[in-house]
Amino acid sequence: MSLRNELRGGRQTASDWFDFMHQGAQTIHAAKPNALVLVSGLNYDTDFGFMRNVEFGTQWDTKLVFEFHWYAFSQSNSQDNWTKQPLYQSCGFYKQWFEEQAAFIYRNGTKPYPVILSEFGLDERGTDVGANNYLTCLSTIAAGDDLDWAVWALQGSYYIRSGEAGTEEFYGVLDNSWTAPRNPDVFKRFKLLQQTLQDPFTSIANHNVIFHPVTGACAVANVQDSNVYQQAYCNQKSGWEHTGDGAPITLSGTASCLRATGSGQAATLSNQCNDTMSKWSLLSGLRLHIGVKDADLCLEWGVVGNASIGLVTNKCNLESTGSESQWFQLLPANLK
Repeated sequence: MSLRNELRGGRQTASDWFDFMHQGAQTIHAAKPNALVLVSGLNYDTDFGFMRNVEFGTQWDTKLVFEFHWYAFSQSNSQDNWTKQPLYQSCGFYKQWFEEQAAFIYRNGTKPYPVILSEFGLDERGTDVGANNYLTCLSTIAAGDDLDWAVWALQGSYYIRSGEAGTEEFYGVLDNSWTAPRNPDVFKRFKLLQQTLQDPFTSIANHNVIFHPVTGACAVANVQDSNVYQQAYCNQKSGWEHTGDGAPITLSGTASCLRATGSGQAATLSNQCNDTMSKWSLLSGLRLHIGVKDADLCLEWGVVGNASIGLVTNKCNLESTGSESQWFQLLPANLK
């Protein structure tokens, strides 16, 4: 149960927050001891920074979940920041902002707490460049840390809103008839985020998934023709192993590895795993490019095989406008 939605206003203080959040959490615990208690932050639930050096502290910490909200407009002028500078710059800034406001809670090595991104969303029509850039950046975090989340909103329209009947909700995942996704291209970008990638109780070996946050697609290897294809909805995804920068990326359970063959050429499965073209590193300040550093080649989607979309390599575009087309992540996973 959530304690309070989006605290805001000039009278909010950290000391009052601790007092009243403790009281509210205790009330829920007394009424229903098995219920999880969702604790929201200050400033429209975008700020837990005041907790960095202060322990929340209860005798039932194992039922606490901290919830965080993040929209493209969550900070002053942030809507403009998603379009007025290259995405690698704005995403770098907001990844650091998220780290300082929320991620430190679950990265605490001594006493971590779970965090849920309980509100995010965008204009689902897909025409807002800034909103699309925001979703790309947010996806790198949500997928990279396997976050739980809830998108606002489901509804595609309202019976009546502001006195007007049948008003459309352009942030709605559903269209105005509530029968289909408003925008299939935006909808498919959520598909991997809907999947659980890591489970502490699984017996499946650790591996990685190759994920492209701009499209929401995953990479699937075809051992028959040695190409690696795009799987738009991540219903299928190959497992890969990579021990660190300069090491090969091997297909789990095989002796085959991913090998660059040249600029504009397919990245293919190969048994030549010790040469330069098979040594992959995470490049750029954001470490969102997967490339062969010595050859200055990075992964991107292109035409492979029989006119299908799959992994190719081209000259690395690390830090300039449009570099996000080459963003790929090796996501840790232990589920199929």
